Amino acid sequence: MKLTKTMINTTETMERAHLEKVRIKLRATMVQIDSRLRDQAAEIREQKNYLWEQRAEMDHVEKISTRQSIEQTVLAGENVLARKKRLRQLLLSPYFGRFDFIRDGQAQPIAVYVGIHTFFDEEQKKHLIYDWRAPIATMFYDYETGEARYESPSGVISGRIELKRQFRIRDGRMEFMLESSLNILDDVLQEELSRAADDRMKNIVATIQRDQNAIIRNEDAHALIIQGVAGSGKTSIALHRIAFLLYRCQGHLDFEGYTDHFTEQGLCRLHFQCAAGTRGRKYSRNRNGGPGG
Repeated sequence: MKLTKTMINTTETMERAHLEKVRIKLRATMVQIDSRLRDQAAEIREQKNYLWEQRAEMDHVEKISTRQSIEQTVLAGENVLARKKRLRQLLLSPYFGRFDFIRDGQAQPIAVYVGIHTFFDEEQKKHLIYDWRAPIATMFYDYETGEARYESPSGVISGRIELKRQFRIRDGRMEFMLESSLNILDDVLQEELSRAADDRMKNIVATIQRDQNAIIRNEDAHALIIQGVAGSGKTSIALHRIAFLLYRCQGHLDFEGYTDHFTEQGLCRLHFQCAAGTRGRKYSRNRNGGPGG
């Protein structure tokens, strides 16, 4: 069906309204996080004051227990602060893609919005944004409209993609929306690459191509060789593969050394540790950002 200008304008208006609703949810969640951080800061001060005031009366075991309690509260606060940082990024650019997927045997499709991080709405008990590394998000890169499938924690899920769109959202504003096709995807890719006027590494998650996605998400090969001419994006793909493996293997890896230093040996060790840590466990469910969906 050919879209008329009126239909496109109506659809874009609806998408802008949806974007604003998501940003309202993000801001509300950040307010809750700020309140939680204040409570945790007050708890840490109280614990430290107690340790200082009662140190003469406390035995060695009690001092250790109190210090451990403080450390746990600090760690919890750091995790909350890290989540706030992710939400702040989403507030500026919540997502870059959408596809409507109707699962075999179901009557209604679900709208899957894909971004750089997950955002789970506790009130609605649903994902408003899926992390680009989540299993369900691979369909955004691997399929156009038509039959599609992905591997979930419960097995292979098959169905159809009824609709696919791409967005450019910056500073919370939608700059454009495209009804996506393979040609449009290539056009967007070229536009994004043409903006890379400096030497800094670019985040390419919005324009990953099918072959690149296969490299990034490969979990079968023990070693991968990425070949290409200078400037073709080999290092970008390798770094995004690291991001995928770190996401995929949360709770099973020692992250130290991987995020600060990039070497071939480090990437190889990361792959083997990930494989060893997740043997027998294809995916874990984590609605707040871990693998799932």
